[in-house]
Amino acid sequence: MFVSDVLSQKGGLVYTVTPGTSVGQISQQLSVRRVGSVLVLDAEGAVAGIVSERDLVRAIASHGAKAMELEARQVMTRDVVTCDPD
Repeated sequence: MFVSDVLSQKGGLVYTVTPGTSVGQISQQLSVRRVGSVLVLDAEGAVAGIVSERDLVRAIASHGAKAMELEARQVMTRDVVTCDPD
């Protein structure tokens, strides 16, 4: 199976946030859009990281309710692995 196969079923729409987007805002976006992660783009539009549901769970486990006030840059996974669809 190729990434292109998955994208043909799920769609190729990617949602993004800025490094300063709050965890609360990201949580809302994940819920409303029914997705499991968002890419974090820097000021130049390059991928700076990714925030997944797992990153949010870790933030809540470490910071409790205060996690909602943290920013994407504080909870994101920085080493994003990318690939070609084929």
